Amino acid sequence: MLLPIRTGWQGWLCDAETYAAIPSKSMMDMAHYHYLRECELDAALAQTRADMAAGRMVQESPGAHLARLDAANAGQAS
Repeated sequence: MLLPIRTGWQGWLCDAETYAAIPSKSMMDMAHYHYLRECELDAALAQTRADMAAGRMVQESPGAHLARLDAANAGQAS
């Protein structure tokens, strides 16, 4: 079972053995963790909808997408 851990504003999941080895820790209530997860998903969906409404999207085939990424990566390598 993975346990949610909160340290300041950072959070991550770890197994019980790793959690036991962390000297300073605080547990996040599982219901609160799921609430925060839903908030992150809602924010991502809102950002995606805003990007679509503003025309910041590309509709293309997988092959065209990979070619565009290759071209962008080749431009960064030079």
